Amino acid sequence: TSPEHLFGMFGLECAGQDYVFGTAPRPVSRRRVGIEMRADARWQWKRWGRYPDLIERLRDEGLDVFVFVQRDDLHDFIADVNGCGVVVTVDTLTMHVALALQKRVIAVFGPTSAPEIHGYGRLTKVVSPIECISCYLRTCDKSPNCMDLIPLDRLRDEVLRAAGEP
Repeated sequence: TSPEHLFGMFGLECAGQDYVFGTAPRPVSRRRVGIEMRADARWQWKRWGRYPDLIERLRDEGLDVFVFVQRDDLHDFIADVNGCGVVVTVDTLTMHVALALQKRVIAVFGPTSAPEIHGYGRLTKVVSPIECISCYLRTCDKSPNCMDLIPLDRLRDEVLRAAGEP
């Protein structure tokens, strides 16, 4: 997993302990949902194109939706994530920050590997049903591709479930 790799870089053993981040998690209503629509340009195939539809549906359900934007200061970005009760993203820095801040996270996986990510009991993984999952390719000629096959209703249902849990 990613934590095992990171701990190993420091000669330490990962025993499932939580991220240590230096910023205390802020309790926030799970009805405040942060959406990370971005992914680094080199990972264009990690992007999921149905976020505008998801945002509309979540707002129709009465959820307070916040869309993450580029910040000049990492601390401001961390504060944005900390201001959400649930975070929806692909496999990005936002996912790791949200996990470190002990948020409920719904993450979409297509070209990257879901089993490599430890969720600490807070991560719901929505994995593409395509046969070439976790290919790590930076370009793809499949149509539909792995991210196209992520159902909007599945993601909406997972967000509603996370937002409704005590």
